[in-house]
Amino acid sequence: MSIKIQVNGKDEEIPEKMCLLEFLNKKKIKQDIVVVELNDQIIEKEQYSQTFLNQGDIVELVFYMGGGYL
Repeated sequence: MSIKIQVNGKDEEIPEKMCLLEFLNKKKIKQDIVVVELNDQIIEKEQYSQTFLNQGDIVELVFYMGGGYL
């Protein structure tokens, strides 16, 4: 059985009982380059394996961007 969530404004289906850590691993996203916001709350990296996604959750993935000056 799957559940529906929204990720960066797009609908997505995931397996039931998936934690944030599993979700990031499935998407091949490294923890050190992203901040995860779940339902308008930033989740600490230490909580990723203990925070489970539920039906209707809204996930925002904010990526760190490297840069410099010209």
